[in-house]
Amino acid sequence: MSTKRKLCITIDVEALAPRAADRPLERLIWGESSQGPRGLSLIMDIADLHGVATTSFLDLAGTARYGEGLLDVGREILRRGHDLQIHLHPENFTREFFQARGLAPESGLRVATNIRSDELFRPCLDAVFDWYGKVSSEAPRALRNIGYSM
Repeated sequence: MSTKRKLCITIDVEALAPRAADRPLERLIWGESSQGPRGLSLIMDIADLHGVATTSFLDLAGTARYGEGLLDVGREILRRGHDLQIHLHPENFTREFFQARGLAPESGLRVATNIRSDELFRPCLDAVFDWYGKVSSEAPRALRNIGYSM
């Protein structure tokens, strides 16, 4: 039996709109500041120095709000040799996202709310899996969800 210890470092990678009014991807994900980068790039740099890979759970629902810029975050994670999985903050789905699918979002679909119907959840899930497929040729192995309940 192996006594070698294993460590799994996971990172939630998200840009929730209320947390930064301007340049949310740059500020909240990449951590751009007057002292230099303090975000995801620095975390991956430190992991690389120690020869370990991180697992990033990217809030792919943010693609509805930020488009290709958010998908580029996932591409950079993979380019650097780190693991990418799906995170899902339903409040990042926009009204336009639901309207384009002929659906009316639940009232209060904002900060930390739950999607309470399969009718709304299925299109959300389909979208994040589709967006994941635009970033990686592999299937995701994990999904960290915040906000789906029945």
